[in-house]
Amino acid sequence: MTRASLPAAALLLAAALRLGSAPASAAGGAEPSNLPELTVRAAADAPSRAPARLRKDGAWLVWLAAARLDLPPPPRVELVIAGRAPRDAAEAAANDLPFAPYWAAGVAEPARGRITIFAERTGSASPEDLPGVVLHEGAHLVLRAALPPGTRLPRWYDEGTALLVERDLSLRDAFELARISFGGDPPPLAALADNWPRTGAGSRAAYAQALSFVSHAQRVARPGATRRLVEALQAGAGFERAFTIAYGIDPALLERDWRAGLRREYGALPLVAAGLAANAVFGLLGAVAVVAARRKRRAALARMPEPPEPAEPSDPENEAADVTQGADEEPPR
Repeated sequence: MTRASLPAAALLLAAALRLGSAPASAAGGAEPSNLPELTVRAAADAPSRAPARLRKDGAWLVWLAAARLDLPPPPRVELVIAGRAPRDAAEAAANDLPFAPYWAAGVAEPARGRITIFAERTGSASPEDLPGVVLHEGAHLVLRAALPPGTRLPRWYDEGTALLVERDLSLRDAFELARISFGGDPPPLAALADNWPRTGAGSRAAYAQALSFVSHAQRVARPGATRRLVEALQAGAGFERAFTIAYGIDPALLERDWRAGLRREYGALPLVAAGLAANAVFGLLGAVAVVAARRKRRAALARMPEPPEPAEPSDPENEAADVTQGADEEPPR
């Protein structure tokens, strides 16, 4: 499930750069041989240009998600584009749409091989905002399709992995991590696995936490960790054992290391920010005081009386000349 996020007009290019290749439609090269067969269905209220944009790029985006996970893409994908999300379960059933929390911009239904996008929740009803949602939900589709029947991943791993396919940590994620790390520890990952928050603020923190941990796990592991985890699950291992095989470390030990890193990186951030804000305020007040003092001093100087001009020394010769000159002048008419 994708949170409604900032517009992602450059996601195709950014994702291609991260993968190390460009989309065939953009680069002019041959398309991958295993692109999924894509069916696009647009609801009556879908943005006018969205279906055309996603008919062109939707299959490639799902393939890209699979390539970044080092897993095979599904053979077929149905992409449903709706403008507005259903208000309740009855409206969802009547329109053959999934019912999702108010903050969800997209939903993956692995059993149906279907991705549904709610354009009103992507930041704007613009087709440029849709590729990130397809990448994220495509990752859910690919990952769950590769699992043995009946296998469920912890929610934090499922969402964190899909987010990492879509994007890196953002400034907003850093703010959420600082907020939940200040004065204590974030909720345990096990708590997120059993009780994913359903509110906007809670979900933002949970998504940031999941992305941060999965990003940390990928940094300490050899390439191909997600594929190795799926292979271990297919061989019958439980999730914790499969995680240890894939990432080379027990998840509980890695979580302890990750939490220590959070405290170092984000725990003091609110204090630092508060200190910087206080310095900025004091600096501004000081500048205002200096300007006010200068204006007051200028006003006081302006009110002071002008000093009298010094009298010139008398010169009898000059005075006589002046009188004589005045006497010779014609009287005014």
